[in-house]
Amino acid sequence: MFEELFGTGDWQRDLLREVRVAEESANSPRIREAVALLKEVLLEVDECIHTVTISQPVPTGWDAQFLITHLRNECDDAQINLANSGEITLIFTRRGSLSYVENSVNDDVRRALAAVRQIAHRALSPG
Repeated sequence: MFEELFGTGDWQRDLLREVRVAEESANSPRIREAVALLKEVLLEVDECIHTVTISQPVPTGWDAQFLITHLRNECDDAQINLANSGEITLIFTRRGSLSYVENSVNDDVRRALAAVRQIAHRALSPG
């Protein structure tokens, strides 16, 4: 529920920013102590960073290295590997709520695959 107050669900980054403001402007020793403790905990435990892994089969007839090369251009924040199973694995680490990160990763992978298909189509089209 708390994450719904923030567009991406990254409440921790926003809260940390506000804690820094409170740290600079609080006068009460008790408040300063509470703010310092909250800041320490927020820096120790990051609940708004998530790693999402997506596996995609290499389409029949496609060169896996071609696909990986172009996916790297389209998904520059992903680690991309070819698994022994022949699938391409994309690993993303992003900030936000888990659902936000999962949705943004899925959207980005769909867009990237569509872009790679266009590149392949242009490469194969007589021209």
